[in-house]
Amino acid sequence: MNTLEKRYADAIKAIGGTFGLLALPDQVKEALNARVSLETKVKMLELIAKQLGKMPR
Repeated sequence: MNTLEKRYADAIKAIGGTFGLLALPDQVKEALNARVSLETKVKMLELIAKQLGKMPR
């Protein structure tokens, strides 16, 4: 697994996995679905996790 994929997995895990993603507001889920670039999605997920206080700043 490369670094970007690991960051993606870590961010999803920090948010709460599948259930955490499903609990996000619809606008946030739509914004994530609209992005094609994995790098962009990773950055967004990391920011979400940080805002939820579930990832180190």
